[in-house]
Amino acid sequence: MQLHWPDKAATADLGTDEVHVWAVALDSAAAATRAWEAALTDDERARAEQIKIDEARRRFVVSRSALRTILGHHLAVEPQEVPLVYANSGKPELKAGKLHFNLAHSGELALLAVTTGCPVGIDVEHVRPVRQRDELAGRYFAPAEIDAILALDESRRGEAFVNCWTRKEAILKAIGSGLGYPLDAFAVPIGATVAAWIDIPARGSVAAARCCLMTLAPCADYVAAVATLDEERQPVCAAYRV
Repeated sequence: MQLHWPDKAATADLGTDEVHVWAVALDSAAAATRAWEAALTDDERARAEQIKIDEARRRFVVSRSALRTILGHHLAVEPQEVPLVYANSGKPELKAGKLHFNLAHSGELALLAVTTGCPVGIDVEHVRPVRQRDELAGRYFAPAEIDAILALDESRRGEAFVNCWTRKEAILKAIGSGLGYPLDAFAVPIGATVAAWIDIPARGSVAAARCCLMTLAPCADYVAAVATLDEERQPVCAAYRV
């Protein structure tokens, strides 16, 4: 995998107006998995041992090691001491403080977004054919998004669908609602690049909000987006280097 972003170590300083986005190639460390495990807790190493599929185990170890190492730098603690807790969904979170992060992965790529002062959501998808694409768009997307996708040539609809889904998922992760929030309650642009404020209407327990949405291009055949809640942050993108 050839990442578009420059290699950097995990010691980069985080500005208050920035969101750092780290690309972690999950296919590049198979031979060195044991070295990556050094950053994990005993519980995480035990969890890794229970994953029977080699590919899934490697992806878990590498992404979790990068997460702990990067957060450990910002919190000035050893990777194993990063105070992660787990939501009911199993998603890792920090116990408290102003540091916010979100992790996503697809195929052999993981992206980690880290910022201060506001929740952040990130999503990445490997661009590939989607079965019943138009039907899924009609079921879940907002009318403006459906019209925009169907107006494109057939050859361009697949990537537009994945762009739309990825951007909506990043926003849902930023507002902390997960897929329980209706995807058709808000609309995102589906063009190649986006930097826009997206209004999120109140629904159920989710209050009305605004998200700053930005697209990312980590490597060929992948699309990604990052969203920050109620605050604008400048993306600073890098490829994670041990």
